[in-house]
Amino acid sequence: MARENSASFAKVGFIFFLGIAAIFAVVAYFGGWAGESRDIIAETYYEKPVSGLSVGSTVTFRGVPVGLVKSVSFVGRDYPAATENDREKIHITFTVNTELLGIEGGDIGAVEFERKVKAGLRATLRSNGITGLSGLELNYPRNMHGVKPISWTPKHVFIPPALSMFENLSDSLTRVVNHLNRMDLPKVASNLTSTVESASKLTGNVNELIESVKPNIGEVLENLAAGTASLRELVEDVKNNPSLLIRPRENEQPSETK
Repeated sequence: MARENSASFAKVGFIFFLGIAAIFAVVAYFGGWAGESRDIIAETYYEKPVSGLSVGSTVTFRGVPVGLVKSVSFVGRDYPAATENDREKIHITFTVNTELLGIEGGDIGAVEFERKVKAGLRATLRSNGITGLSGLELNYPRNMHGVKPISWTPKHVFIPPALSMFENLSDSLTRVVNHLNRMDLPKVASNLTSTVESASKLTGNVNELIESVKPNIGEVLENLAAGTASLRELVEDVKNNPSLLIRPRENEQPSETK
């Protein structure tokens, strides 16, 4: 009887320790202990509102999902040493699965991403249509501006932000409207009126000049016609009597010699 109880306790203990080992194995696998994690942590910031962006939002690279947003806060919270101008900027951290990009993880992946940043990689806020939800888009924008200096030292791979196409368009329209508001429109209208009046006066002067020349145009044309007729007659005479080119006409009397 005692042997049977001992065997039963041994079985229960074996099953218990086997269960504990299985739990640790699952935790180790999903925690990345089974091998090197292929995810790297990156960060960026945004000066404009990021409505719709939250923890778990998708991070895409050229439209392909490659990661998730980990945190959305203010620079001043994550980096207390930042200057007053930077403290209220939106600070965003996110993960990127380097395996999807065909590069290694860990420090090697971080170095590769820093190279991509030097080549023009930027982070842009992306809107997901009518749902209003947002995500991050990693891409190489065509109209790339210089990287603004920041007053904090990033803890992770830093990808500079860039405005989206719609944000660039909105900023351009805003600048145009502000420029129009600063213009003295009454003065511009007055200058335009003066220009039109000057052009009108110039046209009138040209018309007067043409009218004053008109009476003499007939006489000029008559003289031109007479000269043309004389030249034609001379050409005909030379054609009929080429010797005229080297001697005078026959009806001309030579001058008397003294």
